[in-house]
Amino acid sequence: MPSNSSTDSSGAIDPTELQVTLRVLAAMDAIDEVHRDSIAVRQATARMFKSVKRNRRLEKRA
Repeated sequence: MPSNSSTDSSGAIDPTELQVTLRVLAAMDAIDEVHRDSIAVRQATARMFKSVKRNRRLEKRA
């Protein structure tokens, strides 16, 4: 897991790190879906979406 060192105190992602992330996601179209890099990115994005979904549910309950 990456550390939070690429975020500032407001929780924003460093612009350079964000640019790299977006470039990697754009490159995913060219990679076979069974390639280990594709699987790793897919799993990471799934965790991100599940976390967002879980947080929204918790906010509704609060």
